[in-house]
Amino acid sequence: MSSILTDFEPKFLSSDDLLNLYAEYCNGHYCDFKYKQGRLSDGNIQSHLYFKKDHFIHDFNGIETFKRFIAVKAYDVDNITSLALSNLLCEKFNLDILLTIESMDKERALFFIRERKKRSKDISYQNIEDLEQMVSTDRAQIQKVSLSIMVFANSKKELDKKSIIVYNTLKKEGFSAVLESINMRPIFFSFFPERNFLNSRLRPQTSQNIASLIMFEKYQEGFKENSWGDCPVSVFKNQNGSAHFFNFQAKQGRDRNDNVVGHTMIIGSTGSGKSTFISFLIANLLTKYDMSVVALGRMNGLEIMTDFFEGQYNTANTDGGFYINPFSLKDSEENRQFLANWIKFMLNIDSDNQQDNKASQSIDKVIRDTYNYMGDQKNQINLLEIAKNLGSSEQDFNEILKSQGEKVYSKKFQDCLDFSKSPLSVINMDAFANDKKLMGLIAMYLFHKLFFEAKEHNKPFFLFIDETKDYIMHPIMFTYIANALAQARKINGTLCMAFQKISQVKELGIDKAKSLIGNLSQVIIYPTKDTDELIECGVPLSDS
Repeated sequence: MSSILTDFEPKFLSSDDLLNLYAEYCNGHYCDFKYKQGRLSDGNIQSHLYFKKDHFIHDFNGIETFKRFIAVKAYDVDNITSLALSNLLCEKFNLDILLTIESMDKERALFFIRERKKRSKDISYQNIEDLEQMVSTDRAQIQKVSLSIMVFANSKKELDKKSIIVYNTLKKEGFSAVLESINMRPIFFSFFPERNFLNSRLRPQTSQNIASLIMFEKYQEGFKENSWGDCPVSVFKNQNGSAHFFNFQAKQGRDRNDNVVGHTMIIGSTGSGKSTFISFLIANLLTKYDMSVVALGRMNGLEIMTDFFEGQYNTANTDGGFYINPFSLKDSEENRQFLANWIKFMLNIDSDNQQDNKASQSIDKVIRDTYNYMGDQKNQINLLEIAKNLGSSEQDFNEILKSQGEKVYSKKFQDCLDFSKSPLSVINMDAFANDKKLMGLIAMYLFHKLFFEAKEHNKPFFLFIDETKDYIMHPIMFTYIANALAQARKINGTLCMAFQKISQVKELGIDKAKSLIGNLSQVIIYPTKDTDELIECGVPLSDS
C-alpha cells in the first residue's frame, strides 16, 4: 500500500496520532493528547456539540465553529471523474472530505448486479451484463462508497456561502448532492470505527469509478498578479475547467515588489502556432503593463502584430533598412567592457587564452583611448573608427574590423534599435540565418542594450528569441545567454526562447541542456512524442 501511495508521501500513524484524529473530530479543533490507557475518554472531550436543523456547532471555550455536511446521494452521470474534488481542492477555504469505502465480496457483488439486471430496461441491460462478466472474471470489483464534504466557518452566514459553492460544484459535475438535516447525526457518528451501518449515503460503484473519483489532483492556478502589475498576463483553463492565471513569474512574494519573474521556453514544430501564441502574449503585455518588449523573429511571424501596435519592425537585410552601432551606447565603464568583449567575439579572441592575451589587451586599449579622446561627442564613433585606431600592429584584426565596418548594417553612426520610440521592437533575422556569427553579434548587442537601458530607466522588459538554437550553438553565445538568464531577473526582465523540438536543446549536451532548463520557470510544450528526451533534459513531466 505504501509503494502505491508513494507520490503522496504517506506515513504510518502512531496510536496517539490516530486517537488524536478522532479527538480533533469530536472537539472541532487541533488536539495533541498522550493516551496512557490507549483509548479516548470523556476527559479528552473539551468542546460542546450542538446539532441544529441543518448544521452543527462546536463550542470550545466560547469560540463557536459552524459546520455542515454536504453529501452525495446519487452519481447521476455517465462517466465519473475527479473534476468535482479537484475543483473543491482549488477553493480558497478549508473543508474536510470524508470518503468511506466498504468492500463487497464477489458473491454479494454478483447478487447485487443480477438483481439489478432483472429490473433493468433494454437500454441498460447490456451494460449491466458486461459489468457482471467483468466482476465474474475478476476484472472489476464492486464496492460501496460514500462521499461527504464537511464545511466549516466562523459564522452561519459564512457557512451558508461556502455551502452554496460546494453544492454547486458537486451539482455541476452531475452529482446529486444534499445539505444533510435529518441524516446529519448518523453521518456524523458513522465516521467512527464500526459505525458504517449508520451511513445511509453508501452507494455501490465499480472500483474503476471510485479510483477516478478520488485522484485528488490539484491543478496549478498560477498567480493573480506579478511584479509588473496587479493582474495576470492572461487567464487560461486547466483540464478541469478551473482558471490558470498565466504569468512570466517564478514565484510570488509577500507583495508585488517581492515577486520574482521567470523565464520561459516554448517547444513546438513549424506551423504549430508558436508565433500566434507569442503574439497573443505580447499583445497582453503591451496593453496591461508599462514595459519594453523586444523580439528576434523569423519568417515575418510577428509583423502583423507589430504593425497593429505601431511598433518598430526591422527587417535585417542588405538594403540599409537595418543598421546597428554599438558604439552609440552611452559612455560608461560597463559599456566599454561590453564593446571590448563584442569586438573580441567578432575577432575570435579568447581573453582567457594566453596566446590571445596581447590582442585582447590591444582591443581594451583602443576602446579606452577612443572614448577618452572623443569624450561625450554622441554618434561620432563606429566600427570603422575603431579599425583606424587599432593601428598597424594588429594588421589582421584591423582588416577584419574594416571589412565588417564597411558593411551596410554597421557603417552608420546611428542605431535603428531605439527602444524609446516605441515599447515594441521586432527584428526579423531571416537574412542572417546562414551567418550564425553575425546573428550572435546582433543578439549580444541587443541583449546588452536592452539590459543597460532597463537598469538606466528602471523599466521592466520582455525578450522573445525565435529559433533560439541558431544562437546557443556557439559556445560563447551559450555562455552569454546563460548569463542573461541569470541576470535578467535582477532587473525585472524575462526571456522567452522558442525551439522546434527538444532535440535542438539536447544537441548542447545533457549537462548544458539541464543547466539551461534549470533557469526556467515554465516550459510550454506543444503536442509531442519526445517525452523521454524532455525528461532526460530536465523537464519534469507528470505521469499523465
